[in-house]
Amino acid sequence: MRKPWRALAFALLAASAAIVAIRAFAGPFHIGPIAINTPLNIEGVFALLWAAAMLLRPGDGTTQPAGTRVGLWWGAFVLAVVIAMFARALWFPLVSDDYILVTQATHPAGSIWRPFVEPGGDGSYRPIGYAILRASGGWANTEAFRWHFISIAIHAINSLLVYAATRYALKRSAVAALCALLFALHGTRPEAVVWTAGRFDVIAGFFALVGLLLFLRYYETGKTLFGAASGLAVAAAILCKESAYAFPALAVAFVAAGRGQKPWHPKRLLTTLIAPGLLMIYRFILFHGPGGYVDPATGKAQILSIRFLPSLRALFPRFWAAMIFPVDWAMQPSFYLASAIAILLVCLIALCVARSSLDRRTAWILAGCVIAAVLPAVHLLSIGPDLLGSRILYLPAAAFALFLAIAINAVRNTTAARAIGAGVVIFYIATLTHSLGIWGRVADLADRTCAAAAPQLSGAPSAAILGIPVAIDGVPFFANGIAECVGLHSTSPPAAWTVTHVEGPSPQPQESRVLVWDQRTNVLK
Repeated sequence: MRKPWRALAFALLAASAAIVAIRAFAGPFHIGPIAINTPLNIEGVFALLWAAAMLLRPGDGTTQPAGTRVGLWWGAFVLAVVIAMFARALWFPLVSDDYILVTQATHPAGSIWRPFVEPGGDGSYRPIGYAILRASGGWANTEAFRWHFISIAIHAINSLLVYAATRYALKRSAVAALCALLFALHGTRPEAVVWTAGRFDVIAGFFALVGLLLFLRYYETGKTLFGAASGLAVAAAILCKESAYAFPALAVAFVAAGRGQKPWHPKRLLTTLIAPGLLMIYRFILFHGPGGYVDPATGKAQILSIRFLPSLRALFPRFWAAMIFPVDWAMQPSFYLASAIAILLVCLIALCVARSSLDRRTAWILAGCVIAAVLPAVHLLSIGPDLLGSRILYLPAAAFALFLAIAINAVRNTTAARAIGAGVVIFYIATLTHSLGIWGRVADLADRTCAAAAPQLSGAPSAAILGIPVAIDGVPFFANGIAECVGLHSTSPPAAWTVTHVEGPSPQPQESRVLVWDQRTNVLK
């Protein structure tokens, strides 16, 4: 009975792959009465079938011999690729909330210690993240180039830390380089790396990855000094952003990846819960609850408004689809990206059927850690086809990259493993290029919008901006920040603002100067 089920599963896998490929090349189409506009659901089907195939296939569990190279050249290669891919983003203008954060950083008010003892107004608690933001403002001022330089530099360092942690765990430089590239070039990176308001994930990632390296050393040697240092780094990560509560899952993934036949050290693994546990207790005291963004429908924290079935849908098909296919479908893929998608599909199917040395137990642990790594943000996980909100996948992508890199390395045929690895990296380069192109276009539009609005609103006591989009093609536009942006382009901006994001009239002061967003021309008139 198992063979018919396998044949059916493989047929569905191939069919879903074909639909995604056709959508990538031909654009939206119909299968009878079914419209395929964005292949999000089809991607989810493929992702779940692929993950199931990877977890259920047999593996002999034998380990590959450790590499002998020093690995410095591989690290330099990873760094060069990251710099080459993100260099263009240095010249992108700021967007949306960036203008608010830059204004706050360049005109700080109050003590730098105040955020440590008071909850954030939006439900967040990121005192170290805001301290670093404030310190960055002293050098970056209002120059977008400098803000981007900081974020890209930290992301490049994080990529090297992923390389170092993977190499430490696996003792294989080539696999570590593959893991680092998958992490660094993932198509969801722009929202965390390019968007200054999303940089909290990048900074938290830095401390979490430093903590990971220290923990791996502690796990291997048992020396308390490394364990304590790891705990401090993890605490700093959580105080940058709450996504770092996922650190225990990350630690278990890297330990499982490099364990081989060695015994587990449960007590050492349990130490990863100390810093998150203590800070969670303090957070509950500070907020009188879990804190976090508030659900406007209930008035409670969003994390308390989780519904089982929507969360299950977000956690499995949507999450795995975003990890495997980080494509912004808001813009039709160019031929190069469509070709890269086809290459990826072939590589992933080949990975399912190739003989592998990866044992099921390790595969299940790694897949479980990928899921566990995103649980702190499960209430924000309904990521759409335009990847809006995908910054929360920054740290979970490290666990996914490890899972995929190990699966590729476990392929018995070395030539096939290298071809699959190259194909997957080519796909990631293509998706990142596609996403960065969209971000650059929307950021330029945001800058032109502010520059054009500033002289029209100069000297007005109040202004009304009607119908301006929250986001365009998955890039935050002006959900917030239009007033601060105009202020940077004007010497006498309005003092009072009315901003709406839907078409139609809105009440505003009688002396307001009104500008309305024209959706056809993307201009404020």
